[in-house]
Amino acid sequence: MSFEQVKEFFQEIALWQKVVATLIAAAIIAIVTAIIKYIPKRKNSSDLPEKTNTPKVSESTSQSASGSIISQNLTIDKSRQKDIGVNIEHIESGATLNLTVINYVDGLPSAPIAEVRSLFEKGSVHYSKHEFQEAIRQFTLCLDLEKDPEKRGALNLQIGNCYYKQQHYLKAAEFYGTGLIESRKANDKQGQAFILISIGNTYIMRPASSGSSRGDNVKEAIDHYERALHIFVKDEYPVQYAGTQNNLGNAYIHLPSTTPQERADNVRKAIECYKAALEIYKKGEYPVDYAMTQNNLGNAYTDLPSATSQERADNVRKAIECYKAVLQIYKKDEYPVQYAGTQNNLGNAYKDLPSATPQERADNVRNAINCYKAALEICKKDEYPVDYAMTQNNLGTAYKDLPAATPQERADNVRKAIECYKAALQIRKKDEYPVQYAGTQNNLGTAYKDLPAATLQERADNVRKAIECYKAALQIRRKDEYPVDYATTQNNLGTAYTNLPSATLQERADNVSKAIECYKAALQIYKKDEYPQYYCFTAANMGVILEDIDNKKACYWLKEAYALRQFLPDQGKSLEDIINRVCNQK
Repeated sequence: MSFEQVKEFFQEIALWQKVVATLIAAAIIAIVTAIIKYIPKRKNSSDLPEKTNTPKVSESTSQSASGSIISQNLTIDKSRQKDIGVNIEHIESGATLNLTVINYVDGLPSAPIAEVRSLFEKGSVHYSKHEFQEAIRQFTLCLDLEKDPEKRGALNLQIGNCYYKQQHYLKAAEFYGTGLIESRKANDKQGQAFILISIGNTYIMRPASSGSSRGDNVKEAIDHYERALHIFVKDEYPVQYAGTQNNLGNAYIHLPSTTPQERADNVRKAIECYKAALEIYKKGEYPVDYAMTQNNLGNAYTDLPSATSQERADNVRKAIECYKAVLQIYKKDEYPVQYAGTQNNLGNAYKDLPSATPQERADNVRNAINCYKAALEICKKDEYPVDYAMTQNNLGTAYKDLPAATPQERADNVRKAIECYKAALQIRKKDEYPVQYAGTQNNLGTAYKDLPAATLQERADNVRKAIECYKAALQIRRKDEYPVDYATTQNNLGTAYTNLPSATLQERADNVSKAIECYKAALQIYKKDEYPQYYCFTAANMGVILEDIDNKKACYWLKEAYALRQFLPDQGKSLEDIINRVCNQK
């Protein structure tokens, strides 16, 4: 096979085939480079890390063909071949946290005291108009007159709801707590259950200063929802039971996890909760609640960790069916915002759906693009800037992953992706939306790195832009605050340095050293037992780049990747050829 044939092959394949094809290319390139190999290998024992293992990469991971074996007169030209490795995008769900908020009045409209009835009615009107401060004033006047603990419990709940709607969650919890005391005095079981749910909602929604603090809040929410379910049993309070199950499912989805297995367990619990809610929320009887819960169920299936590609495909197909069910209710003209959010989620699912053939992959990505465009018909920049930015980010990942028939088509797709990411960054300013800013910078870096180039200089310029984007992301994605995202971007930065064209042997050696340091940084987070898939990818990246520096260590990392070959698209068949070549050298 000639170099031009290799070039053409890499330009035409779909992104999901990169690992397979590029590993084959590494074998071809190694045969050529071996002929001109004369530079002594540099040994560094620190390149063989301690036994560490891996997490989820949000954007672009690429293995690179080794380029440090060069003649003094040979320039490393990576602009004419595809990167070696895996690209993983950062996509975002359009789902908001759909919690059931309680409106429990407990006889207040027919209270014996006429003035209480009048004040409560005025307060309810103000509440319906989102005039929450005036509603609080009216409900507080009711409290001054009403002495019945059962009705006082309901009034405190109403005041708490006013604060909750204004996102003053701690103040809301204060009134809910007072209402719970009043309801217990009156032995009002139903009132107690409603208030327990409301307190749980505040724990879910309140901000947290750390991951452990967030975990404590969500666990408190779960405890309150479960206590409410002791009262709201399915046969006696079916609608309340369903609403509480929905909220409990949301809590499990948002419960921080320390391992993939714990995450999987939490998501499965959420799925069971949503299914329990849907036993009551039938499409014909409770269409809006049905749609809300189906959307939540779709998100859960999308988030569910999978052991195999087939299991992943099954989960994503279930998510797609859920989102389609939602769109039967959330029509564009009737529920435009919910329609847009669901279209975004459906696009994510199509983009995430494993494919058996390049054509199937292309069809799935085009479906995703159509969904994102449908969402953007509603999410205009001036009206819904945050949702606009999120959807532009996701549309960019779809264009970047869209299989192309020609190099020109591929270049056009990647340029569209870059424009989408830039549109998202017009909203996602570093100081205002730091986490989202970092995610989109990471994606933009991947797009620049993947952008086909006509010349070596253009290729170098693109990769340098990618490096700048990854560095911008790492200003936010710090190891101690966002360890998984940090590892993702370090891995991606390593692939950029790996693929950066070099004018001199020294420049190439410097780039390779920087790539190795990035991979090592990623592997400090990517523990094999915790994140086996991404450990596999980064181990393969490390093995390939070390091949011409230290054969023994390259062999170690390649075998580490091969031990997890179930995560590779070809189940490690191409990796076998590289291992045979590298590990059998004398």
